[in-house]
Amino acid sequence: MKVYVGDPAAARAYVEADRGRADDYYLTEGTGFARRFTATDGRVTELVSLTGDGYETWVAGRDPDTDQPRGQLRDDARAVRFVEVVVNGPKTWSLAAALHPDIAAAYEAAQDRAAGQIVGWLSQHATTRVGPRGGQVQVPLQALEAATVRHYTSRAEDPHWHLHLQLLSRVFAAGKWRGLHTVGIRDSLGAINGIGHAAMACDPELNAAFAAHGYTKDATGEILELADYVGPFSARHAQIARNVDRYEAEWTAAHPGEQPGPALRRAWDARAWADGRPDKVTPQPGANVEERWRRGLHDLGCRDPEGPVDLAPTPIGALDRDCAAEVVLTRLAAARSAWNAADVRGEVERLIAAAGVVVAAAVRVELAEDVTARAMDRCVSLLDRDGIPEHIRAWTSQPVLEVEADLTARLAARAATGRSDPELTSPLDLAAGGARLDPGQAAVVAVLAGDRPLAVVEGAAGAGKTTTLAAVRDVLGQQGRQLVVVTPTLKAAKVAAAEVGSAAGSAAWLAYQHGWRWNDDGAWTRLAPGQTDPVTGRVYAGPAEQARLRPGDLLVIDEAGMLDQDTARALLTVADESRARVVLLGDRHQLAAVGRGGVLDLAADAADPAGHLTLEAVHRFTRTGTTGAPVPDIEYADLTLAMRTGTDPAVVFDALLARGQILLHPDAAALREAIAAAAAEHHRRGEPVAVVVDTREQAAELNAAIRERRVADGRVDDQRIAVTGAGQRIGAGDRIATRRNDHDLGVANRDTWTVTAVDRSGALYVTPARPGTGDVPDGVTPAPQGARVLPSDYVTSNVELAYASTAHGVQGETVAAAHLVIGEHTGAGSAYVGMTRGREADTAHLIAADADEAREQWVAVFGRDRADLGPAHAAEEAAAEAARYAPSRPLEEVLTELRAGWTAEQRCLDRLALWEPERDTLRNVIALEAPHVGELANLEAARDQTALAAARASRRAGESGAAVAAHAEQVRDTLLARWDGERDAARRAARVVLNGSGRFGLRRGAVARACEQLTGWADRWRPHLPSLPTDPEDLSPVAGWFDDRPTLWRSLDASARRTAEQSHPEHAQLCAAADAARHAHEQARHAVAEAGRRRDERLDSFGPVAWTTDPAGRLTDLQRDIAATRQELTATRARIATLTAEPAILAQPVEQLTRDRKDWRTRRSTGTDHRESRRPRSAAPVPNVPHPKPERLGPSLARGGAAPGIGR
Repeated sequence: MKVYVGDPAAARAYVEADRGRADDYYLTEGTGFARRFTATDGRVTELVSLTGDGYETWVAGRDPDTDQPRGQLRDDARAVRFVEVVVNGPKTWSLAAALHPDIAAAYEAAQDRAAGQIVGWLSQHATTRVGPRGGQVQVPLQALEAATVRHYTSRAEDPHWHLHLQLLSRVFAAGKWRGLHTVGIRDSLGAINGIGHAAMACDPELNAAFAAHGYTKDATGEILELADYVGPFSARHAQIARNVDRYEAEWTAAHPGEQPGPALRRAWDARAWADGRPDKVTPQPGANVEERWRRGLHDLGCRDPEGPVDLAPTPIGALDRDCAAEVVLTRLAAARSAWNAADVRGEVERLIAAAGVVVAAAVRVELAEDVTARAMDRCVSLLDRDGIPEHIRAWTSQPVLEVEADLTARLAARAATGRSDPELTSPLDLAAGGARLDPGQAAVVAVLAGDRPLAVVEGAAGAGKTTTLAAVRDVLGQQGRQLVVVTPTLKAAKVAAAEVGSAAGSAAWLAYQHGWRWNDDGAWTRLAPGQTDPVTGRVYAGPAEQARLRPGDLLVIDEAGMLDQDTARALLTVADESRARVVLLGDRHQLAAVGRGGVLDLAADAADPAGHLTLEAVHRFTRTGTTGAPVPDIEYADLTLAMRTGTDPAVVFDALLARGQILLHPDAAALREAIAAAAAEHHRRGEPVAVVVDTREQAAELNAAIRERRVADGRVDDQRIAVTGAGQRIGAGDRIATRRNDHDLGVANRDTWTVTAVDRSGALYVTPARPGTGDVPDGVTPAPQGARVLPSDYVTSNVELAYASTAHGVQGETVAAAHLVIGEHTGAGSAYVGMTRGREADTAHLIAADADEAREQWVAVFGRDRADLGPAHAAEEAAAEAARYAPSRPLEEVLTELRAGWTAEQRCLDRLALWEPERDTLRNVIALEAPHVGELANLEAARDQTALAAARASRRAGESGAAVAAHAEQVRDTLLARWDGERDAARRAARVVLNGSGRFGLRRGAVARACEQLTGWADRWRPHLPSLPTDPEDLSPVAGWFDDRPTLWRSLDASARRTAEQSHPEHAQLCAAADAARHAHEQARHAVAEAGRRRDERLDSFGPVAWTTDPAGRLTDLQRDIAATRQELTATRARIATLTAEPAILAQPVEQLTRDRKDWRTRRSTGTDHRESRRPRSAAPVPNVPHPKPERLGPSLARGGAAPGIGR
């Protein structure tokens, strides 16, 4: 598993680098750079594939479709981008895929299905964390995204179908995007690997494709018919890859800043195939790579099987599920002290795959889940608390606890019976060669030569533990007692026997001799004499003579820090039965056991203080003095003691850097070449050198690089070679290691040898790389010493190059110089071992841009310590890990908070239900009214302006009318006065006329004069009184009668008015202007009314919200309130998700939470606490949103009347 940290663009380059160049131009014809998936609660859905640029966006934590960030992103160099696992099968599957297109298609489909099952499982079990440190809660995921990138070749250009499965670090949980809990993914790796392996191994389609071509598999999944070709094929391609790397390095040095193109790479590829192999046909550039692979395999003798074979899988019903659960726990217990459910699931999946089951995925998953549940039911919790996060390894088994309890009891019993130590002269001169012991060594000899049943001796690297044991052997010999040394490995036993000169063997050998047996699953049993040995089939008669311990003998368990608890229990049982004394010798700061360890810690805790000693004077390291002779390097010895305890690692780094013992390299290739050059130079000078790395893969790369230089120097024959199953080429002159104890061959695991010859069958003739001195008991390291012949089948399976090794391969060795590769997996123990192997020089190599980055890496190394020290220590570790998370709370307390969360959520939803429609309405209103902005206001302004103008014109006309009226009144009054003055005369004349001339005409003259007088009067007043008759006969009655004063007044007034108006001609103009102004005002009023009517038509459908006084202002307020409410809702839902993930809730049935929420809804709907949020929305005006006022639209649009009026 890899946790990718860094730049998204570099992630793309990282993925592209993990395959051969053939992928560039032969096999990658897809349209997308990567396939993308999302998973929720086990359901996996494929999304649109990612392009190269889209992949970078996705890795950066942004949505590849919208480029929107997924939550709060880190943009520094330490930002975690994704977690990656690689989905692939055994190498023979890739060879089969290269040979047969249908197998290739089935294999790719099986890989896809396996990746889908992994992603689905993780979507149900991966988490994120919410809350402050010390109170964090694991929250399940709502959505997990993943991408897959398929490659078909390895960097060595040979077939290697593999799928990069990348889990995005941004996950959706508790209502928002958050960071994936990568520690949980790391601690689920057992399940991830197990599911991926079983999904392919049990896949019906893939297995049918294998069987159709006659292929069969062994228990590990390897195809038997192709297994013999993996090594030779890989060896040739590895050589080709190294050739191409060399060409590229030379070209890059000659063309700085440039990048080679595809054509140049093809040319290098063709040249690499021919380089050093002129007898072979060189593939033409552009030749089909699959054809090249087929040709290469054919050249190695690979032929297709004769025909198809029957597929005969193990029936699923044949698997005893309870028995399988027991086997799973036994295997787990053999490997570790504590585990989690993911470890159990992974082991179950591996067991199913090894059983040969071939079934559909759903059937296999049901089986795996059932066996996992049965195994978990048998587990014992290490913590007495509920709600432990799933990833924490807090489970163990009863046998594991019993073994540690027995160990602790036996150690305590020995410590309780301590005895005094003998008086010995100090310093003693007891070591071979007359070497004097320092005070610390002498004190150890005194204790070990006494009668203490239990002693513990710890010593720093180079403190002289071997010298001290040799002195103890001499003292015990003088006392007539025996010193027996056992070590965790047979190789270390041989070294101890040679250097101490006493009986020595492996711890496993001694336990085996005393009847202990263990199977491949790790289950231990013990034979009693007379029982049949299941290993040999013979009757077990008890231990051999050389394995017997006598009372008083001293059993020294060397490298006790690497001893596992099952073996330690067997050794202590043997010692107790023999009444032998026990000394545990080792260093807790060096490498721990592979599996359940902590034996040295248990012994140190149990031992009497006087029986627990430490050797701290370091004698190993030397430097060249001023005279050219070697002198003790005290400064470096002190630095190694600081490394041992992890004291001030930054200060130690600076001191080493100043001494030239820290070397920085720009990349892995540069580091590899530098170490290869240095190691080759040591070999040229005949100096033993140790190259220490983290993994066997790193060791393989460095072994190949160092070997290549030795071949170039002519020190290794590369013509007649043997090829291992891993593809390593081995010839005369190579340094190799045997990796399996073989009594008949006389070899031990991790023994190193020099190859002297290779025969035609591939067998190796070897001699010890460092001849031993001293006698080794028979049965431990068999005679004869010296040369060995390793058969080809042993070479294929159990031999590897030994120019570089992991720390476990070099602990206990001392060489002239050592080179340590510091990587992301290097731990404190490995670093300390690697930096203390060289007597004269110890150098650490790091890939870093500068000293600051390298110092950071160095400090991190000495903070890593994942040693398994037994179940008690595992319980402490689990408790410390669990303490980072919130403890389980009472159910009712969580439910109370949950109900409050539901209430707060509903309040937010109610507000949003009220505000969001109003917001949407206002948006529509504002958009609809945008073209009419200011229209009504302008019309209203025009109306008001015309009203003012009409008022002004009316005022001026009124003023003029008043002047006219005054003038008319004056004229009228004058006319009335004249009328009244002339009225009596006219009345008299009228009477004369009316009386007539008499009977005799005597008054004819008077009548004529009266008529004349009356006609004159009438003519004068007729302009004023048009109704006066013109005929005298008609005039006389009128003139003679009484006046109709009202009519007279009106007539004279009208006449006076006309006279006045004629005297004031401007008055008519003013009146006309006033009429025009009033008409204009009336038109403006009607325009306002029409605009209002049209707005009513536009907005009436929107309801009361449309009449908001300030729509834009109200919309701004609403948007602010809605955003705040949505933020509150998100936080509330995150809190609800956090609460529902609490252990108290998760422990309840799913339907229980559903019922609780239903009850909450019922109580809420019938209660009175939340009436405001429950109030239904009505057609009444929205609060704080007023209706338009009548005066805003003008008098003609006043609401309330049946019809508009016409003015007032």
